[in-house]
Amino acid sequence: MDINKNIDELNTFFIFKRFTKNQRIEAANIAKVSKNLEELKENLKWDDKYKNIK
Repeated sequence: MDINKNIDELNTFFIFKRFTKNQRIEAANIAKVSKNLEELKENLKWDDKYKNIK
């Protein structure tokens, strides 16, 4: 996923999920290897740090 082209979509997603600043940075790093927003959601589910985020 190209973060620069999808910055508005990612910001909306981060706000909706109520991510902290540090969580946003880590999620952005995961977004770099994700193909799209749906894959990002799946990748975050696999990350132990985000298991409690609904």
